[in-house]
Amino acid sequence: MKIIHCSDIHLGVERGPIDQTTHIPTRILDYLDSLDVVIDFAEEEHVDAFLIAGDVFHTSSPSPMLLSAFASRVKRISKTCPVVILVGNHDTPGPLYRKNAIDVFGELDISNIYVGDSFETLTLDTKSGALQVTTFPYPTRQLLGGVSKEEYPKKIFETLNYVRTTIKDLTVPAVFLGHFTVSGSKYGSERPMILDKEAEVELFDLLGWMPGDSYDIETVWDYIALGHIHHHQAVLDEPPVVYAGSLDRVDFGEENDDKGFVLVTIDKTLIEKGIYQKETSWEFVSIDPRPMMTVRIDARNKKRPRRYVFDEISKIDLSDSIARAIINVDSETVISNNEVIEAMYEAGAHWVKGATVSAPIEYTSRLELDNPLATYSTLELLEAYFDTDEYNDDEYEALLDLAEDIMSEE
Repeated sequence: MKIIHCSDIHLGVERGPIDQTTHIPTRILDYLDSLDVVIDFAEEEHVDAFLIAGDVFHTSSPSPMLLSAFASRVKRISKTCPVVILVGNHDTPGPLYRKNAIDVFGELDISNIYVGDSFETLTLDTKSGALQVTTFPYPTRQLLGGVSKEEYPKKIFETLNYVRTTIKDLTVPAVFLGHFTVSGSKYGSERPMILDKEAEVELFDLLGWMPGDSYDIETVWDYIALGHIHHHQAVLDEPPVVYAGSLDRVDFGEENDDKGFVLVTIDKTLIEKGIYQKETSWEFVSIDPRPMMTVRIDARNKKRPRRYVFDEISKIDLSDSIARAIINVDSETVISNNEVIEAMYEAGAHWVKGATVSAPIEYTSRLELDNPLATYSTLELLEAYFDTDEYNDDEYEALLDLAEDIMSEE
């Protein structure tokens, strides 16, 4: 049985320049192209299920264009295999009475398309037999019954214990599909985007182990597919607890991360009558997303700093990339941000998100005092200040008299 696990598509997170053919922002097209790569792979490999572990959209109110673009792709893959779309925190509105961003797909009641908006176990009919998928959407306090902040961790623990009981048949492959943070996971650039009241789950609580249990205790799930954290990683090898990571690069914090999805294979073998053995393997599949590049140039103490900056930019291959620049120069060097941006486009950048040219700020005092500042009275400091300007004797005396009058009134 082959399963696709992807997550954190974040349609609409950024836009970029407008594509002149489709009149759609190119960054939206990038994210849609990345999703198309996964769907193409799923069709070619004849996978049995397609699981999206939350955060399809970047906001809970996506535009009609984004909804339509995603809907056409879900419809396409549903002709190959069942699709489960989990509700992530970015798909979720604040007030409970408002619909989340993917509710519409559940309301349409389309064959082979399932929305994971509650804590339950679905049984999917796939080409290779039944598959149990336990859905665990982002556990907001409202979704957990309006619990208080103090009750929140306990309620998550209780809900995890409950969903384990929804597995009906231990001989049938079972996958947990969740959207939250597992303690000890490595964050990506999504950390600033995470809500204040973050859902964090202990690994032992997720697996149903007790502290002190050995790691070879069998769990009810053959694979745990997670979303929410953008950095692809395996939190545990056996059973596999895996974050697919964001499907494409969301910002420059992810410029060095490869992006893609996970292909999961669950082999079910009959050992003897009525007794089955299941083995799970998985691999990360890269989608080769558009590169992000940060150009860093230090031109301080260079003989020809301006020439040095633009020569260095010209040496860098920025072809088809999303780029930004961080340039350091001496205070006397004058280079505008726009000049740097123009040079980066000439180097082949698809989109320059910005340039920062920084020079040290030099602080100078207008007062040259012979003694420590604290030893002077206010009037004495004024006298020293007036001495720094070209006042004639009459002006000098008039200013001091005025200052004395003001101070005496105060």
